[in-house]
Amino acid sequence: MSNFDLEDEFIARTQKNLIAIECLKEKGVEVYEVTQLLNSMLGLLIFPKERRLYEKIQPKSWDTMVEEGWPLPSGDNAHVSDLEELIRHMRNAVAHCKFNLTTDHDEISSIEFRNFRRGDNHKEQPRWKGVYDVASLRTFIYMLLDHIQSSSRR
Repeated sequence: MSNFDLEDEFIARTQKNLIAIECLKEKGVEVYEVTQLLNSMLGLLIFPKERRLYEKIQPKSWDTMVEEGWPLPSGDNAHVSDLEELIRHMRNAVAHCKFNLTTDHDEISSIEFRNFRRGDNHKEQPRWKGVYDVASLRTFIYMLLDHIQSSSRR
């Protein structure tokens, strides 16, 4: 029997890969750190849901996230009640490729995530839409990584 915990290891390795790409970027190596952020989101938002890891994540209200300095998405209907709802909307956006990249001089500067109601075949009016600039998204991902890891240790 192995002590290998797939969920914990996957999350830890996702974080290590993200850090490695960012270190290479700082050294001037041509890497794509925003692409790695999106890849990390696949690992943090989709994989854990399918493995029921979200059930282990400690609840956190919007107000608590604000108090703790979590970067939260901007947009007309970006406000949600808590971290679980935010993760669900972002997970659906990433899983169903419902996001838009905004560029500034060939560099990705922000990402707009959209989640639609089931049955909205025209995809004209999102149920939820949130925008993160790249720096805020990076901070959000690191805070989410820490929160997931601390929740899974409980």
